[in-house]
This record gives sequence, structure tokens and C-alpha cells, in this order.
Amino acid sequence: MRVKCLLACVILSTSVLMGGCANDVPTETEPAPDKAEDPWEVLGPAIFECNIRGDMAFHSTVTYLQTRYLHDQKWHYHSKAATSKDFTAKSRANVLIEGNCTSTITLSDGGMIHIKGDLTGELDVKGLGEIIIAGEISREALIKTDGIVRVLVGADVNGKLINIGSSTYFIRGNLNGNFVTGDPSTYLYVYGDCHASFAHYGDHGSGLQLIVEGYMPLDNMKQLQKLRYTEVLAFIHESNQPRGIRPTYGQLDQHWYVKTEKSP
Repeated sequence: MRVKCLLACVILSTSVLMGGCANDVPTETEPAPDKAEDPWEVLGPAIFECNIRGDMAFHSTVTYLQTRYLHDQKWHYHSKAATSKDFTAKSRANVLIEGNCTSTITLSDGGMIHIKGDLTGELDVKGLGEIIIAGEISREALIKTDGIVRVLVGADVNGKLINIGSSTYFIRGNLNGNFVTGDPSTYLYVYGDCHASFAHYGDHGSGLQLIVEGYMPLDNMKQLQKLRYTEVLAFIHESNQPRGIRPTYGQLDQHWYVKTEKSP
């Protein structure tokens, strides 16, 4: 009997030292609040992928992400939050906005623009440039490029994109706005659906290479085909027309292919 009492005392003492009775249900520790993800961490794989697809289209950006090297060793304009402050540079410049951009950014001699939020303002880039926008381009936003400019957008495009020179665009969402192609060539890769209205800058269209991973309606394709480009190479994954090589209504230098027929 004495042995049993001693054993019971030992068990009771152990349970108290462990923070409660043997039959108590353990209390779960509340998880720490999630830390907001850096948009560049999310978009990073896409930046490297598009850099390869675009034949080193984002060389300066990839170099910065790997080595933190910048032209002039600095950001010429850096906003650590959303901004509505305009910025203009007459020489090559680097711009970093760590939030939404409602301002007008003008780079007269090229450079690099990184926006970690949405664009509701205007970007005007001439010369050799790279533009990366983590969020979407709103309906009132405008991007105008003149030179050799490469653009990556992480979400939908609902605004207006005007290209005077050669440009390369990667749209990770849907393309719904107005897209004006430039001269001598435009490369456009849409990962979502394409419902954009197209036009070309100047009197005639030049070269256009178009890939749509999502859906593009026949009406939008016909509207683009009537613009009489010098050459169009287009691969559309889904459209409301039979799969295969599509007619181009007398445009001998336009080559369209639809992978899958899908109802609208």
C-alpha cells in the first residue's frame, strides 16, 4: 500500500512539473502572423523565365537581383511606399517604387523601372530600358516606349500601351486594354486571355510576334488581321474557331495557328 502511495505521488509531481495534470489537453501556441511576401520573391521565377524567353530581355534586372549591381551604383529615385510624386530623368536612371504608382515617370535616355505594386499613373521611357510591374495596369494608366524597351507585368493590363520603337512585352495576366505596336517589331507574350484592341503606330504596321496562352476571340483576331502588318506570327492556345492554321483574309505575310477550339 505504501509503495502505491509513493508511486501516485511521483506521478502527480511529474504532471505538475510538466505544467498540468496527466489528463490535461495541451494548449497550441498561436502561429506568428504571416509576413507580407516581397512581390519580387513571387515574381522572381517569372523574371528569370521571361529573361530567357526574351533573349536576355531583362539583363539589368537579373544582374541586380543576383549581384545588387546598378548603373551608377544607385537608385536615382526610390520610394519605399506608394507614390504620386512625378520623376523625370534626362540621362539613364534607375527607379524603384515599393508600392502603387500613381505618378508620371519619364526616362529620356533609358534605364530600369521596378514597381512592386499597381500602376495607375504614366511611364514614358525612351532608349534602352526595362520595366517590371508586379501588380496590374489600371484602366487609366499609360505606358509609352520609344526605343528598345522590355516590359513585364505581373497581373492584368487594362490600360493603354503605346510602343513607337521595338518592344518586348510579357503579360502574366489578361490583356484587356489598348495595345499599339511599334516599328520595326513587337514581341507580345500573354499568359492569360487576350481581349485587347490593337493598333499600330504610324501609317503602317511592321512585324508582330504574338503568343496567347489563354483565350483570344475570333473578333479580336480579325480586328488585328485587318491592320495590314508587314508580318504577323501568331500562336493562340484557345479560340472560338476550329484548331489549326487559320485563314488571314488575303494577308499573305500573316501566319496564325489556333491550338484548341473553345466556346466563348
